[in-house]
Amino acid sequence: MGSALSGILSRIRLSAKIFIAPVLVILFLIGAALLAGETLSVQRNALSSLYNVTYQKTRTTNATIDSLTSGHADLYRLLNWRANGIAEAKLQGLEKDVTERMAAVTRNITDLGAFRLSDEEKTLLATARDSATAYVKSGSKVMEVGRVLDVAEAVSFMVDTEQRFDSLRATLNRMKAVDEVRGRAAYDQAVTDADGGQQVFLIMVG
Repeated sequence: MGSALSGILSRIRLSAKIFIAPVLVILFLIGAALLAGETLSVQRNALSSLYNVTYQKTRTTNATIDSLTSGHADLYRLLNWRANGIAEAKLQGLEKDVTERMAAVTRNITDLGAFRLSDEEKTLLATARDSATAYVKSGSKVMEVGRVLDVAEAVSFMVDTEQRFDSLRATLNRMKAVDEVRGRAAYDQAVTDADGGQQVFLIMVG
């Protein structure tokens, strides 16, 4: 009886030893899978931040600069067309385009305020907002004078509009430069975070 019981106990101990290794392997694989999932989550969050914040903000800033530049060029074209007696229908169409681009500048600057900004960017945005208001007011005056009075009178108002344009463009370009620096820093941090997670994972599975 005693020897039989000892045999059973021995087999039980042997069976337990046999099952330990597979259990440990399974636990290790579960841990590795969890770490891999966390690494992917870090990468996904980093890429999401780059797209939703950095890329979108840069795209909005670039769109603002493009609208400002093209609208200002068309403002000069409008005066030139008026001086050369272009048909009124075309003049009205071009003036509408200029007005829409001015509105786009104002709208995009407002949209930039919705992003997460540094203190420097907030200061630049406030300056851009004031400059845009002054530019739109001055440019609208030029169009009104050219339409109601004459082109020569409108050209004299362009001196102020040009100064407003230069000021606003300089501020927007500064915002773009700051944004690019922050974007590179965010990208480098995302790469660092992703590489760190991958290294830990490789150490575990290696």
